[in-house]
Amino acid sequence: MAVTKKQCLPSSSVLSMRSSWIKGKAPVEAPAHSASELILVEDEATDTEDNEEEDLGVMEDQRSVILHLISQLKLGMDLTRDPAKESGQDQSTCYKLRFVAEQVSHHPPVSCFYCECKEKKMCVNAHVWTKSKFMGMSIGVSMVVISELEPCFKRGLINELLPFHCQPPYVGVLYLLEHEEEYVFTLPSAYARSILTIPWVELGGKVNISCARTGYSATVTFHTKPFYGGKVHRVTAEVKHNPTNTIVCKAQGEWNGTLEFTYSNGETKVIDTSKLPVTKKKIRPIAKQGPLESRHLWQHVTNSLKEGNIDAATEHKHHLEERQRAEERQRAALTTPWKPKYFAKE
Repeated sequence: MAVTKKQCLPSSSVLSMRSSWIKGKAPVEAPAHSASELILVEDEATDTEDNEEEDLGVMEDQRSVILHLISQLKLGMDLTRDPAKESGQDQSTCYKLRFVAEQVSHHPPVSCFYCECKEKKMCVNAHVWTKSKFMGMSIGVSMVVISELEPCFKRGLINELLPFHCQPPYVGVLYLLEHEEEYVFTLPSAYARSILTIPWVELGGKVNISCARTGYSATVTFHTKPFYGGKVHRVTAEVKHNPTNTIVCKAQGEWNGTLEFTYSNGETKVIDTSKLPVTKKKIRPIAKQGPLESRHLWQHVTNSLKEGNIDAATEHKHHLEERQRAEERQRAALTTPWKPKYFAKE
């Protein structure tokens, strides 16, 4: 089973320090299966892989890769289905943001992530279950509501300090520890459009955010572009104070462009997201990554695709999947359940 990308992964000592910082309690020990891992900040370097990616146009050498992949798809195909199963088989002036993610289940495909900024006393704890479908010229990825997922997962090292509130259909919680506030939220769906011509990505659907302590809630709607006309990346939002049934703020614009906020007192504010500073993530080189980290695990498939060698990429992918299936069969024979490394079942 592969884990998702883990960037700026905190060592067990950092997590223990963070645990005592939250409630003033004694540090929580890391699980035995992850305690031996030590990740040093000095091993990390600014990620440059994203810089190598072209703009979202389709080069001729990329077109053959896409056509090869599409030739294996059928309209309406569930891309999260298991084919084998179906066939019977550090800067002092900057804030530090630490992030860890792991795929904790393959069937269904569930991933957990945890993110924290110690200096701002903020952290996010969430898990997502996605379903993907091929729709001719597009690929859609939607979220399965949490009420369908049993059991839930939560942060393994600080369970008793930060309980993960899993109330359907929410998928995550943002904790503002300084204010003792918890904001529960859902996530939108994502779509890859025009995959044979000029690919582009858009978000779609409604996101709900609520805070029980303050009584505030928000609804954010990501509007998909109509087939004819219309704008791309359009978003509208409304913030409400539920005890008084008052709309305190409305917003509209593009989620990756300019957003205009209008408050109940008539005040307006405009934010151009394209002009906000971008800080690149820091990661360890592949040679120093764990065997199940995404870039390490899929490096041969990735390199083959970059070289345009579809046959080699397919072969590497096949060997990797067969190895993982063999490991799963061995666990089943020994009645040993899969144990996530960084997260624990609730």
